[in-house]
Amino acid sequence: MGDRRYIFLKNDRPTRDEVFANAIATLSERMRSSYFSSAELGDRMGMKVKHRPQGML
Repeated sequence: MGDRRYIFLKNDRPTRDEVFANAIATLSERMRSSYFSSAELGDRMGMKVKHRPQGML
């Protein structure tokens, strides 16, 4: 999981999947290091997703 962020060093034009995987890896790392409990995180994410247009999921 950690080596996904180095994709940008190998390819000057990363594919959409690689960008997406890199974003997910960074996001999950931030969530793991956050001090919120998983229940609080789920509530916060759920509220954000509700207001987000469906295409962004």
